[in-house]
Amino acid sequence: MKYALTLLLSLLISALMSSFEMVYVRKAPFFNAGRLDDLLHDRTGVLATVLFWNTVALVFGSISLYGLLSGYPGAIVWAGVLAAVLFAVVGDFLPKLAAILYLEKVFRIDLYPFVLFYYLSQALLITALARRILQSRYTREEVVDMIMAYLRGKVSEEDLRFASRTIGSIYEPASKYAVKGDGGCRYVEGEPTVLDVLRMMREGKCTRVRLKEGVFDLHGYLKVLVRESLAEVE
Repeated sequence: MKYALTLLLSLLISALMSSFEMVYVRKAPFFNAGRLDDLLHDRTGVLATVLFWNTVALVFGSISLYGLLSGYPGAIVWAGVLAAVLFAVVGDFLPKLAAILYLEKVFRIDLYPFVLFYYLSQALLITALARRILQSRYTREEVVDMIMAYLRGKVSEEDLRFASRTIGSIYEPASKYAVKGDGGCRYVEGEPTVLDVLRMMREGKCTRVRLKEGVFDLHGYLKVLVRESLAEVE
């Protein structure tokens, strides 16, 4: 009985982590969790929590399956095979599929259980360890991998131009991308940069901000970047 309960709990934890991971990737950076928004913007802590508890669930789930099958020949092999199938399908694929189909509903269901595991990870120093390891944004090996990917032709020059254009644009005046229209979650005075406006959007959980020159719309801004990048290629 204890092995069956442990297996069920392990699958539930794995499903929670997998579905929240998918929700997190698809919802960022526009969360709607009130006072928990700061926690959700701790990207390293959130992803470290997902990785750690998914691993714990898989380990205990495998042990539980072996306990349930210990009286049968080849129990360790069958336990490994069943654990791989169960955790791949029930613990990963189906929860992620549900998160894609019912994003907001899954987010509301997962949020507080996940926060509990996040704080538990903090108590176990998992998140602190992850931040210590990931002090720099990229490791030397990751930078080398990116350069080599470009040299092997896996990253095109058009992609690099677009990335460069996007990074450069966030320091430009937001008024450059303003269009006529109404709406927006707040009015911004002065001459804010695109980066200033994007930060305000994150705080206000919206995609439109009013400027004295018009409206800065996030989707419109991205369309302009894509159009300009394509024009440079042509």
